[in-house]
Amino acid sequence: MTPIPKDTIIVVSGLPRSGTSLMMQVLEKAGLPLLTDQLRTADLDNQRGYYEYEPVKFMKAGDLTWLELAKGKVVKIISHLLAYLPSSYPVKLVFMLRDLSEVVASQDHMLKNRGEVEKTTVGDGELVRIFEKHLQDIKSWIAQQPKIEVVFIDYNYLMQDPSTALAPLEGFLEINVTTPDVLSVVDPKYYRQRSGG
Repeated sequence: MTPIPKDTIIVVSGLPRSGTSLMMQVLEKAGLPLLTDQLRTADLDNQRGYYEYEPVKFMKAGDLTWLELAKGKVVKIISHLLAYLPSSYPVKLVFMLRDLSEVVASQDHMLKNRGEVEKTTVGDGELVRIFEKHLQDIKSWIAQQPKIEVVFIDYNYLMQDPSTALAPLEGFLEINVTTPDVLSVVDPKYYRQRSGG
């Protein structure tokens, strides 16, 4: 397999609660180096950790100096911040998709676990529509970026058939993701908010 160029940044993205932390675990187990700082520790909602890098949160404010550290590594960037990536960096993007009703349910559950009350009058159905529009917009943006290559991974399919769902990553990232060691990361016991109950 041909190694990923050293100046390429591998980005894992998607909506919050769409499986981005799980994908980080998969890629770590497959042997890719990660850019994380472990400042956000594991909790009831992500019992194996969030795999975040704190400076990512300041992209919107213009802090992009950390991107040099991300070259040749995997970093998680939530979908709402993707558009702040400068066009000068070659990016291999792994974008997670998940049933949006599950995303909303999982976000609600996380807020309850933290004792936080959602201060909004927007219902779950409206949130799904907002997320749908956001995903349409971000997919359009990705398609216009000449230096971004993308593969979409469906979280729901990943839970049903991990080997087949992860297979596109092998050629995309030049890694082996269908070994028992890697596949063991995909544990259905952590799949709790499911559509249809």
